[in-house]
Order: sequence, then C-alpha cells, then structure tokens
Amino acid sequence: MESILEGNGLSWTGAADALTFRFSSALVSVSFRSWGSQSLIEIRSDVLRHVEAEDGRVLTRLNELNCREVFGRWAYYSRERVIALEYDMLGDHLQEPELMAAFTSMAQLADYHDDLLQAELGGSRGVD
Repeated sequence: MESILEGNGLSWTGAADALTFRFSSALVSVSFRSWGSQSLIEIRSDVLRHVEAEDGRVLTRLNELNCREVFGRWAYYSRERVIALEYDMLGDHLQEPELMAAFTSMAQLADYHDDLLQAELGGSRGVD
C-alpha cells in the first residue's frame, strides 16, 4: 500500500497504520485494519470541524451529496461536530488503479467541497 502511494509521488505523515496527506486545504487520512479475515483500507477526510447541525440543514445537504457521489459517503458526527467524507475498500487483492482512483477522487472532493460547505454551513476546514 505505502509503495503504491509513494510510487505515485505522494508524501505523508503518520505511522504505518494511519497515513495523513494534505491536498490544498483538505487533509485525507488512510488507515488500515482487519475486517474479519480480510484487510480493510479506510480513506477519510474530516472536511469540516466545529459544525452545528441543530436545524437539519447539515443532514439535508449531506444527503444531497450522497445521492450524487460515486466515491465516498458523507457523514456528520454530532459528538465530534465533524462533517467527514469516507470510503472503505477491501485491501487483500487491491490493485494500484483501484486505490489511486478512490484516493484521488476523495482528495479532490474534499478539497472542492470544504470551501463550499464552510460558506454554507459554517465550521472550519480540515487544515484550519
């Protein structure tokens, strides 16, 4: 996994079980864990932090995004007050084009939507 990312010119911070990448104003993390007898790769970007979702606008907006997106799911974590973009994939037989398509799509979506969602819903971006 790390060799695929490194071979595509990406640099990161973090430990072997969780890598963090910066793309303009977005941070994207890739973590690894067991899922039954298989390996799971979790790609996540905390697109906005410190977001209040009291009036339902946040959930309505994220549902609209979920209806449009091919890669990733949008979620709001009320305890952390975080809007996240996430994508999980099995890693045991993963090929480089699959990983890079998911990873670059997630990074582009997070970077594109962080400013738009911040203007609409408030909060602070991942790198703020």
